[in-house]
Amino acid sequence: MHGIRAKNIVDVMVEISEKADMEEISHIPEQNGFIRMSDKNRRIALNKGYTNKGFADKV
Repeated sequence: MHGIRAKNIVDVMVEISEKADMEEISHIPEQNGFIRMSDKNRRIALNKGYTNKGFADKV
């Protein structure tokens, strides 16, 4: 649509066992440039290419 800014986005869902340490596992993508956007109810949202200030200049 004319005038709408958008970037290609890929959603990925990772499921881990109940016994897994979610905090420990989440550090792997965070060490590779992903930003934690939220975490609650045993869910963590990580993002790359979008920041708290909008789209990143480069992914």
